[in-house]
Amino acid sequence: TMLTPWLLEWYGPHLAFGVPGVLMVLATVVFWMGRNRFIHVPPGGKTFLRETFSRVGLKAMAKLSVLFLFVAMFWALFDQTASRWVFQAREMDRNFLGVEWLESQIQAVNPILILTFIPLFTFLVYPMVGKVIKLTPLRKVGAGLFLMGAAFVLSSTIQEWIDAGQRPNIGWQILAYIMLTAAEILVSIVALEFSYTQAPRTMKSMILGLFLAAVALGNLFTAGVNHYIQIPEPGKTVQKQLEMAAGKDHKVTASEKHPGADGIIGTDDDLVYSLKFGRQTKVAIPSRSSLEAAASIIESWSRANGSILPRPEEGSRELEGLKDEWGNAFRYHLENSQSARITSNGPDKEEQTQWDVGIRVKLKKQQKKQAKSWTQSLRPDRPWLERRKEKLGYKDELDEEEAEEFHRTFFAGGGERLEGAHYYWFFTILMFITALLFIPYAWLYRGETILQE
Repeated sequence: TMLTPWLLEWYGPHLAFGVPGVLMVLATVVFWMGRNRFIHVPPGGKTFLRETFSRVGLKAMAKLSVLFLFVAMFWALFDQTASRWVFQAREMDRNFLGVEWLESQIQAVNPILILTFIPLFTFLVYPMVGKVIKLTPLRKVGAGLFLMGAAFVLSSTIQEWIDAGQRPNIGWQILAYIMLTAAEILVSIVALEFSYTQAPRTMKSMILGLFLAAVALGNLFTAGVNHYIQIPEPGKTVQKQLEMAAGKDHKVTASEKHPGADGIIGTDDDLVYSLKFGRQTKVAIPSRSSLEAAASIIESWSRANGSILPRPEEGSRELEGLKDEWGNAFRYHLENSQSARITSNGPDKEEQTQWDVGIRVKLKKQQKKQAKSWTQSLRPDRPWLERRKEKLGYKDELDEEEAEEFHRTFFAGGGERLEGAHYYWFFTILMFITALLFIPYAWLYRGETILQE
């Protein structure tokens, strides 16, 4: 988790994926060498089938399946540390302990904390809390669900700061990781251990399978939410045609006209997409002049206020009264401290559809002097991707209009219906609802503890 992002950044995907592959082969060889030292449990055979589909086995699976539904929501939030939390870390100040960390490296906090927290909870936390209240497995799981909600309260708050144009230190996300890892110990480890005691010994593999199915269910739920909130982008439908037209030599420019909201080519709301060097580089959109006027207002405000982008309420106030050619008002959204988005409802006059048109205004990145680090001697002067582009003669030509210290990028459609802090708060509320519903389940649960050999 620490090495792979660093290798990808500075040495490219060949080493980043090759080194873990070699280590995996080595681990397999070591595992095979110790095959005669492991305890071998023979397959259950007919005994497994008999006990699994017996009255006791079916009853145990039915009860545990309900428990695993609560666990599934836990994993729906937890596994977003590899996606949404990484995106969030990208917009944060990642200078911590004198080192500028990559956004993907922050995930390493979780396994480090796991190794620290397991003995801490076993020998200190559980005995101390046990003197005050009886700690049953289900109580531990319930506490873990509430703690996961608390971790997402913090991540939601961090995102609110980012949405307001701030750049909080990565230490805040590390604090969220501390709460999240503690929740993982209380929910994941305890729930699986408890489940093993509620079913015959021969059913351990089945119980583990149900537990992993809960993990998959949680991820499917998250994937479903993310699919639903996506706003269609007209350019996606013509991307393949453009790629084929551009050819394999990446030297041809191709263009494709896409009908607008009226579905007819040749009218004022048409979109024209262009592709160069094998990627989408330009979109000609209607209402361009009014969007440029809106961008100029935001840029003027920024120049007058120390080269920062206006906060959401300030940007909205600056654009008040300005409309596109269809009479739609402009919406201002601050994406982070360096980027803002101005959109209108477009020709269909409906909000958050594929016909929304907009312009993204970005502050040019200021080259800040990097503090010298001992790791500099282990890496090249420039990231691998920059060196690769230079070697191929690739120029990153986007649809950007430069205006002194700003970049302008036009777009149509795309984005999410639930973005920024609203996305995080949505899952936070779901987690607390799940934790509250778990209380009556734990209170009413009547299981039968089966001793394991």
